[in-house]
Amino acid sequence: AIVTAGQIFIQLPSHPSYFALSRLESCMQNVYGPDPADMSTSPPIPRPSLQPGLVAVVPSLEPTYEDGSYSWYRCQVVNFDNLNDTCDVKLLDYGGYYTYPSSQLRQIRQDFTALPFQAIEVLLSNIVPTDAELGWSMESIMALNDILRNKSLSGHLVGFSADMMPVFNLYAADYADLAEISAAPPPMLVNRKLVDDGFAAWAEQVDTVQPHIFPTNDITIPASVANASPAAVTKV
Repeated sequence: AIVTAGQIFIQLPSHPSYFALSRLESCMQNVYGPDPADMSTSPPIPRPSLQPGLVAVVPSLEPTYEDGSYSWYRCQVVNFDNLNDTCDVKLLDYGGYYTYPSSQLRQIRQDFTALPFQAIEVLLSNIVPTDAELGWSMESIMALNDILRNKSLSGHLVGFSADMMPVFNLYAADYADLAEISAAPPPMLVNRKLVDDGFAAWAEQVDTVQPHIFPTNDITIPASVANASPAAVTKV
C-alpha cells in the first residue's frame, strides 16, 4: 500500500511466517462470518474500548468472494471519532489507512494475534516533497505506483527516523525470474527515480539512527484492499 510517494507499506515474502497469513484469514472468515452486518456471533467492540492502539478485526470494504462473502483483516485503531461514530484504522497485514463505522470493528481472538503482523510501514530515504507546504502530490503517488508496477523489488535499510520508522532505499528491477538476473541491468533506485522525474526533491538524511540488521532482498508492496481481495497480493 502506498501512503505517499515517500511512505509505503511493504511485506517480506521470504519471512517464514508469510505463508501462514492466508490460513489465518480463512480461520477469521469462519469465526466472524461472511456478512459484517450479522452480529450474532461477533458483537461490536464497546465504544469505550475503541482507543488508539487497540488491535481489532475489520471486514473488507466490499465482498471479496463470488458468493458475496467478506474477508476479515487484522487492524489497529488510529483514531476514534465519537461525533461520527467512526474509526480510522491501519491494516496490519496489508497496510493502508481506512475509515470504518465503529460497529464494524470486532474484538480479535488472542490466538489470531500470534502470527507476526505482515505489513511494515517504511519511509523512502533522502527524498522530500518538491513543495514543502503542499506536501506530497497525488501525481507523485501515481508516479511511484507506475514505477513499481510489475517490478521485482528489494530494499536496503539505511536507518530509522526520529520516531523509529524504518528508512529504506528501495530498488526495482525488470527481470521476471532468477535466470535473468545475471544479464539484467542493475536495479533502479526508486528514491532517485522519483527525484529525476521531478516528483520529489533530494535531501540529505540527517535524522536517521543506524540499523543493526541486514539488507532486505525480497519485498512486495501489498495491493490496496479497499476494493479487492488482498489474497491476490501482487507487486504493484
